[in-house]
Amino acid sequence: MYPLLRLVVYWLILPTFGISQESDLRQISLPFQEDARIKKAIQIRQSQRSETFRQIRQSYTLDEAANEILKLPAKDLIEKLQLRSLNATQVLQAYMAKAITVQDKFNCITEFVPFALERAQNLDKLNAVRGPLHGIPVCVKDDHDVIVDTTMGLGKNLNMPASSNSVLTQTLFDLGAVIFCKTNIPQTVFRYSSDNPIYGETLHYRNEKLAPGGSSSGTASLLAGGGAVFATGTDVAGSVRIPSHFSKLCTIKPTQKRLSDKGIKQTIPKLIGVIRVEITVKIWLLYVSIILPCNR
Repeated sequence: MYPLLRLVVYWLILPTFGISQESDLRQISLPFQEDARIKKAIQIRQSQRSETFRQIRQSYTLDEAANEILKLPAKDLIEKLQLRSLNATQVLQAYMAKAITVQDKFNCITEFVPFALERAQNLDKLNAVRGPLHGIPVCVKDDHDVIVDTTMGLGKNLNMPASSNSVLTQTLFDLGAVIFCKTNIPQTVFRYSSDNPIYGETLHYRNEKLAPGGSSSGTASLLAGGGAVFATGTDVAGSVRIPSHFSKLCTIKPTQKRLSDKGIKQTIPKLIGVIRVEITVKIWLLYVSIILPCNR
């Protein structure tokens, strides 16, 4: 009722100041039109997301072979992918099946990267492994550009896909990783909660009555729930450290500017402080031995 009341008040008082009702009411109505457009875009995205997730449930199942892959420690998984006793497609399919079950419980994924399967299949066609992360399934936080929408939980950013990958995600691609999904965040990322009006609220992987903390909330729940091996996040005041602590994960906060933040969105670009890119892993060896030397 408040927006309608505001329109009525403007309509009554504008003539008093000699202002044209018709022209100014058009200006006044613009925010309401934009609000309606954003709400419609959110509804469409939620419907599309539900359908995509339905298709993934049908396409990927947690069979015995998938569960055997999921049981492998990260070190053994890397070794088998490097020796090609497992291929990238098999591993991706196993983690896609696991990730959708984790998503259904905790609402941690914003969207699956549509070209991930093609990426894995192309890796399998190579005569040699692509790099030290060849075939490793990786999830990235919503604020990382991966040639899909980077929303920051804001409806106005829907249907505006990035034109290129962030430096960090491109580095992961160059190392052979398969980035297969983006993870949920609180709106604008400047909160320790875990909800936004597009994708809803992310729940803690061990207690669905609690949130995992934020702002890297989806990353924490997916990784802790076994839906990915390796993940990225951003942190100014604990956005990776807090959910990692709540989810019994290991996270590494590198020295300022050690990892590039180019292509990682910020809602307040001139905020005092530094956006620091962090890596959240189950084994820190991946970061120390592979990512640091390659991210130039």
